[in-house]
Amino acid sequence: MNKKRLLSVTALAALFLVACGETSSLPESSTPSSTTTSTETSTTTSTTPSSSTPSSSTVSSSEEENTESWGIINGDFEDTTDDFEFLSSGWNAFISAPVDEIVAEATYKTEGENTYGAMSITSIGEPTQWWHAQLRQNGVYLNNGGAYILSFKVRAAEARTIRVQIQGGGLTSKPTALNELPVQVGTDWETKTINFIAPSNADGAELQFGLGPDSFLPNDLVGFARSYAEVHLDDVKIELGEPLPNQAPTISGGDLIAKKGEPVLVKAGLTVRDDYDRNLQLLDVTAIDITNGVKLNAADPAAGFYTFMYILKDSEGLVGSHQRRIIVTDPNQLINNTSFSQYDNNGMPMGWTKWSEDNRGGQNFSAGVMPHLLPEALLGNLQNGDFSQPETYESGNGWSTFISSEVDAMNATVTQVDGATVFTTASVGEDTQFWHGQLIHGNIRLPQGTFSLEFRAKAEAARTIRVALEGDGINGTERAINEKPIVLGTEWETHTIEFTTVKHVYASTLRFFFGPDSFLPTEPEDLTVHARKTDTVYLDDVTFRYEDELSPVATMVPTMAMDIWRIGAGGMPWENQLKYSLPFLQGDYKLNFKARADIARPVLLVAEGDGGVAQPRFGAVPRLTPEAQAFSYDVSYVADATNLSYSFQFFMGSYENYNDFKAWWPNIDAEENALSADDNILTTIYLFDISLTKVS
Repeated sequence: MNKKRLLSVTALAALFLVACGETSSLPESSTPSSTTTSTETSTTTSTTPSSSTPSSSTVSSSEEENTESWGIINGDFEDTTDDFEFLSSGWNAFISAPVDEIVAEATYKTEGENTYGAMSITSIGEPTQWWHAQLRQNGVYLNNGGAYILSFKVRAAEARTIRVQIQGGGLTSKPTALNELPVQVGTDWETKTINFIAPSNADGAELQFGLGPDSFLPNDLVGFARSYAEVHLDDVKIELGEPLPNQAPTISGGDLIAKKGEPVLVKAGLTVRDDYDRNLQLLDVTAIDITNGVKLNAADPAAGFYTFMYILKDSEGLVGSHQRRIIVTDPNQLINNTSFSQYDNNGMPMGWTKWSEDNRGGQNFSAGVMPHLLPEALLGNLQNGDFSQPETYESGNGWSTFISSEVDAMNATVTQVDGATVFTTASVGEDTQFWHGQLIHGNIRLPQGTFSLEFRAKAEAARTIRVALEGDGINGTERAINEKPIVLGTEWETHTIEFTTVKHVYASTLRFFFGPDSFLPTEPEDLTVHARKTDTVYLDDVTFRYEDELSPVATMVPTMAMDIWRIGAGGMPWENQLKYSLPFLQGDYKLNFKARADIARPVLLVAEGDGGVAQPRFGAVPRLTPEAQAFSYDVSYVADATNLSYSFQFFMGSYENYNDFKAWWPNIDAEENALSADDNILTTIYLFDISLTKVS
């Protein structure tokens, strides 16, 4: 009897594109995942005391017949009516042809009275990898924290490796022991056993045997690289392992999506599970906002990325934890973190990720406040030098303060009023000096040369402040600007301080001193009349200029820089990529950014959904030059995205095969925006001032 339960045509089309967690031609990292949850619901689940025994909450009565085998159908390959049809139940084959240049076939073979499964591969191409030929099962059931044993018999026509993994079906991650596990296979039948723990409940997970050639083997197995000898498989089983002792409770749930100004439940979408305690609830979870910077106002959230840690303790005192982001999106400005003021654990600005194909791609990434010599048309300033964006004045690469209140009796506040920073001194002591109250900007980078520092300032009553630019050998052993006193009047005035750097510097510090001054000079001008004045100071439009007013402007723009150091022959455009993923909202938007490259070259910019198959299917070819340029494109979304599967990406890999893929982005003009291997230029690319603003 044929045991097939064929999936619907819709599911077939969708799942075909995410074979092995990736499309048939796109690597996994170029296809955004869709783990984000946006619903304000919660779930609580308990399993029975044996963590590896299914509870009624995870396995329904209709599934009990498969529970003994944990969803494996025809594991002994004796049912030869099981025809390997792609994505059917039981055994099914995935063969990624012709895109990945592999010719293969799955068949049954008989030896005596035993029948087994086989996959023969006739030919491969340069892009073919281990995941491009698979024997798999789609119906695996697992319980969170359960201990299991996967066993199977295997041999090959010649000694080689295969890969084994379990993924999908609601798993929060692949089991550690079955995450693309390389298995060495000999020419004689051998039974392999793999013990693993389920990281979460699974319903319809996929057990995959990757049988294509392998370019990514660890050092001790590289002798088998790219072998694709015929593989025989038999007696595939999943059985229970030894029950686990009491485990810590688990909290699971993907990143939460919310809209600016709409109240958000910080525990929404979380699931609580425990193997023994049945009374644990979401109410027992403690949510801690660990965002570095401004915290989330749940009643009226501002756009941004917020990081939360969730803690849960069971009756025996075991503690489980879970960390996720709450992403608040402004429908009028879809790019959060436009000034790169928030950084993720990967060192990149929040919302951005990078990926390079292991063998054919290669890029180094850096981000921060970097110097650019820009024409006046692209005038930029030191990070938030015009104070147009809100400031927390906490320590970091941008603006911060130092107010020595406890020791030196300097009591002051720093606020923003009408787009300017306002330093208000409440009280001082006899020993308080000018350096006891400061506004600081760190991580300043400047090329070698002659500069001027410009800023606008005024005070409630005429007084002095001091300015210093120091550190990182900016002027040898001396400060470039050494606590220079500046006289402020009661009206806004632009002040200019000229200085020289003796080398390119990476981490200098700019300081404005607002405390009372006991050490004012008498030459060349007697400033002692202003001694120890502490009236409120207003500061705005802080800018570094290079050489003179007619030259380009040296700016401290927050920038992402990609040093592209390898582009492999025969590769694909996405093999070096920078990607921004966010739940995009319906509407017409204007994508703006500025960019330059050390050596002129084009890049491929695409905006797409669900791994390239969904709207907006937008493409463009910005042509970068050593001089920074502004780029602007119209992008329309016809529907909301409810997860992070929508993205726009800068593809900087190989354009050798560009003509094979340009139709994926139908709005690209084929002739005007032609790309070829001649455009595979190794250089450093700089991107900044990126925004996605709603226009209608």
